Amino acid sequence: MGGLLTFVYARTLARIGPPAIGVAVGLGLAADSPVLSLSILVATPAMVALAVAVGAASGIAGRHAVTHVVGGRGIRGSVRLVAGVVVFAATFAIASLVGAPFSDSTRFGPESGLDSLSPVIEFFRPSGDATGILALRWLAAFSTLSLIVLALVSVSVASAQRHWLADPVGTSRAVDSRSLLARGRLDRLLGGRVSRSTRTVIRGTWRVERRNPRGLLYPTFVLVFVGVLGFPVFALAGIPFALLLVLALGLAAGVVFGTDPVGRAYRPLPLLLTTADARTFVVGPLVATVLTAVVLVAVGFVPLGLLSAASVPETLLLAVVGVGFAATTTAVALAMGLDVSTDAVGRVPTYFSDVRTYGETGWGQFRRVGTGFLLTSAVGLPAFLGNAAWVYDPLAAVGVPIVAVRLGSLALTICVAAGVSWWSSRVAIERYRGYELV
Repeated sequence: MGGLLTFVYARTLARIGPPAIGVAVGLGLAADSPVLSLSILVATPAMVALAVAVGAASGIAGRHAVTHVVGGRGIRGSVRLVAGVVVFAATFAIASLVGAPFSDSTRFGPESGLDSLSPVIEFFRPSGDATGILALRWLAAFSTLSLIVLALVSVSVASAQRHWLADPVGTSRAVDSRSLLARGRLDRLLGGRVSRSTRTVIRGTWRVERRNPRGLLYPTFVLVFVGVLGFPVFALAGIPFALLLVLALGLAAGVVFGTDPVGRAYRPLPLLLTTADARTFVVGPLVATVLTAVVLVAVGFVPLGLLSAASVPETLLLAVVGVGFAATTTAVALAMGLDVSTDAVGRVPTYFSDVRTYGETGWGQFRRVGTGFLLTSAVGLPAFLGNAAWVYDPLAAVGVPIVAVRLGSLALTICVAAGVSWWSSRVAIERYRGYELV
């Protein structure tokens, strides 16, 4: 487990190192503080270590929750799952309330510049005896961070050892072995709107992920992307963090079912290419993502939005934006993933299971995931800009209502997400129709 964490840490640091250097140099020049640049450069490896430790611990905890807490036991499992989500949402709400003063201080308009970040800059550039104060602050920060990382790594190693030694890893045990053709709640929900073959693909997508939850590991990349790139950009641009939350939820829901479509269907791919039409193969994971995102956003964001100062229409539009982000992420991932040749697919390791799993090898998949995150974030530009004070305040000065700008930007983002999702799904369908086995 230690070797795995070290490998993930080194790979992640190599990926985010160049952009972190650029951000450090830019902020240092903007704030006229070489110490600030040096501090960011020193803090980046420490924050990557924290992200890797949190990702490993939360991933193993999620695996434990799926296999032991929920357990697929009908109503009891569903109640446990809902209770866990409610606890997570309550924890996030408390953390948001505690961090509200800091988030308010990081919003700024065109007239305030970097002055709104003065508490952050003052931490790295204190007045008075700067060297002594800065050394003490960094010593306290690194000591606290080291203890947190050490505790998370210890929990990860202990939990992994417990799973490895105590949990059965055989695949002969029947887990949710019902027929994919049996009618159920999905048919009552989508019957008459979605074809039976597409509903079968949706069931298969969910069931495969439940039996071998490989896609649940991909949201770890969302955590790194949002924490390392999203949070600083949103803080500096004065964009409400509610948009960052719905972006994170949308990316997390979309990346689970859309990434690596050839690797997921590698073994039955010859049969699928001759029996399943392209529309069914692409629309199935897309609808599965949308249904999952609706539940995730409804539970993880809507209650927080209703408790905040945002209006009900704004909260509902933000929720739809989150679902749009999820659909865009999946559609873009399918379009890029179906351009991968079977030569690039091989057997890949899985966590705590002997299920034979295939996926794209090499760095190509990581590049595609990162490109998909950036494209989905670009779809949200209208909402990001329309909800920034330095955009809607000048418009309000010429008579455009702030509410109209903010709600209009959200509606425009929904339209853009729908258009990009439709275009990407068309590209994925055409690539599936022309796909050739090597």
